[in-house]
Amino acid sequence: MFVVDPTTKKGKSVLCAGHLTLSKKGRIKSMDTDSGHYQPNLRNLQAVIAYFKKYGVFAKSFTGCDVNGQCLNINAIQTL
Repeated sequence: MFVVDPTTKKGKSVLCAGHLTLSKKGRIKSMDTDSGHYQPNLRNLQAVIAYFKKYGVFAKSFTGCDVNGQCLNINAIQTL
């Protein structure tokens, strides 16, 4: 897991916050919005998935869900 302290952003906005897990091959297996005080929503998660999708970094079994359990279909998300 990669962790960044929010103070490193020095007041600048972030696209999304939460957790991600990587496969043994370094691909993103899952993302969520469980970030604590940032409290991103499903649209924030959709935006970060769209950003990373153009780089082909997702595992075939990728799941992306918010803290309420609402999940996104990665194939339905357009790249940015």
